Amino acid sequence: MRFSASLLVAATILAAAPAAAQTRDVIVLTQKNFLNVADIDQNADINRVRLRQVGLKNVATVRQRGRRNMADLTQIGMVNRAGITQTGRVNDAALTQIGEDSSASLTQTGRINRSVVVQGGETSYVAAYQNGPVNIVQVSQQAQVYGRLGRR
Repeated sequence: MRFSASLLVAATILAAAPAAAQTRDVIVLTQKNFLNVADIDQNADINRVRLRQVGLKNVATVRQRGRRNMADLTQIGMVNRAGITQTGRVNDAALTQIGEDSSASLTQTGRINRSVVVQGGETSYVAAYQNGPVNIVQVSQQAQVYGRLGRR
């Protein structure tokens, strides 16, 4: 009985004390299939995701909330879609899409927001929104030589 009471007091003290350690959430995921779908939601002090999708159709959604957010997303296939939303002090996103039909959407809210998007598809599209004192977006798009409208 005395041991249980001591354990309860110790647990209460630990629960009331502020957390000094940072929480981290790290995800490394590779998908290789006909149809790839990923929906990732991270909520920690430090969030890091590295996602590789290789297949005919790709869909990805990444949501990160924390002080430091890092997302590295690569999609290779015929149809690519992606969405990255980051909220925190420092947000970094790198998105590479290679395939016939690319699409991207980036939303970053924080003190420092950086995005790099590289696309090599027939129909490349990027929508980027950043809100903060330091915002950097770099986009590189290179169309394929074959298209739905015919060969060039």
